[in-house]
Amino acid sequence: SERVQWVIPEFLDNSNKLPIIEHNTNPGALFYIGEVFVYYVARDQSGNVNDSCAFKVHVKRKRVDAY
Repeated sequence: SERVQWVIPEFLDNSNKLPIIEHNTNPGALFYIGEVFVYYVARDQSGNVNDSCAFKVHVKRKRVDAY
Protein backbone atom coordinates (compact mmCIF):
# COMPACT_ATOMS: atom_id res chain seq x y z
CA SER A 1 0.00 0.00 0.00
CA GLU A 2 1.07 3.59 -0.52
CA ARG A 3 -0.13 7.06 0.46
CA VAL A 4 -0.76 9.11 -2.67
CA GLN A 5 -0.73 12.91 -2.88
CA TRP A 6 -2.15 15.22 -5.57
CA VAL A 7 -3.31 18.79 -5.99
CA ILE A 8 -7.07 19.16 -5.54
CA PRO A 9 -8.60 20.59 -8.73
CA GLU A 10 -10.16 24.05 -8.51
CA PHE A 11 -13.56 24.85 -10.00
CA LEU A 12 -15.20 28.22 -10.60
CA ASP A 13 -18.79 29.14 -11.33
CA ASN A 14 -19.92 32.19 -13.30
CA SER A 15 -22.36 33.10 -10.49
CA ASN A 16 -19.40 34.01 -8.24
CA LYS A 17 -20.71 31.52 -5.68
CA LEU A 18 -18.60 28.59 -4.57
CA PRO A 19 -19.55 25.37 -6.37
CA ILE A 20 -20.39 22.21 -4.45
CA ILE A 21 -17.62 19.65 -4.95
CA GLU A 22 -18.22 15.90 -4.78
CA HIS A 23 -15.29 13.48 -4.69
CA ASN A 24 -14.59 9.88 -3.81
CA THR A 25 -11.28 10.18 -1.91
CA ASN A 26 -8.76 12.70 -0.59
CA PRO A 27 -5.08 13.43 -1.20
CA GLY A 28 -2.95 11.47 1.25
CA ALA A 29 -5.32 8.50 1.23
CA LEU A 30 -3.89 5.00 1.53
CA PHE A 31 -4.14 3.08 -1.75
CA TYR A 32 -3.53 -0.65 -2.06
CA ILE A 33 -1.92 -2.45 -5.00
CA GLY A 34 -4.11 -2.05 -8.06
CA GLU A 35 -6.00 0.76 -9.81
CA VAL A 36 -8.45 3.29 -8.43
CA PHE A 37 -10.26 6.04 -10.30
CA VAL A 38 -10.36 9.35 -8.45
CA TYR A 39 -13.09 11.78 -9.47
CA TYR A 40 -14.26 15.27 -8.66
CA VAL A 41 -17.58 16.75 -9.82
CA ALA A 42 -18.47 20.43 -9.41
CA ARG A 43 -22.11 21.52 -9.20
CA ASP A 44 -23.46 25.03 -8.94
CA GLN A 45 -25.84 26.08 -6.15
CA SER A 46 -28.79 24.97 -8.33
CA GLY A 47 -27.37 21.44 -8.71
CA ASN A 48 -26.22 21.78 -12.33
CA VAL A 49 -22.97 19.96 -13.16
CA ASN A 50 -20.39 22.61 -14.07
CA ASP A 51 -17.33 20.48 -14.65
CA SER A 52 -15.55 17.34 -13.59
CA CYS A 53 -12.07 15.91 -13.27
CA ALA A 54 -11.03 12.25 -13.12
CA PHE A 55 -7.76 10.38 -13.11
CA LYS A 56 -6.47 6.90 -12.38
CA VAL A 57 -4.05 6.00 -9.58
CA HIS A 58 -2.08 2.80 -10.22
CA VAL A 59 -0.10 1.37 -7.31
CA LYS A 60 2.35 -1.37 -8.26
CA ARG A 61 4.10 -3.90 -6.11
CA LYS A 62 7.72 -2.92 -5.37
CA ARG A 63 10.27 -5.16 -6.98
CA VAL A 64 12.97 -6.39 -4.60
CA ASP A 65 16.17 -7.77 -6.09
CA ALA A 66 17.53 -10.88 -4.35
CA TYR A 67 21.26 -10.97 -3.63
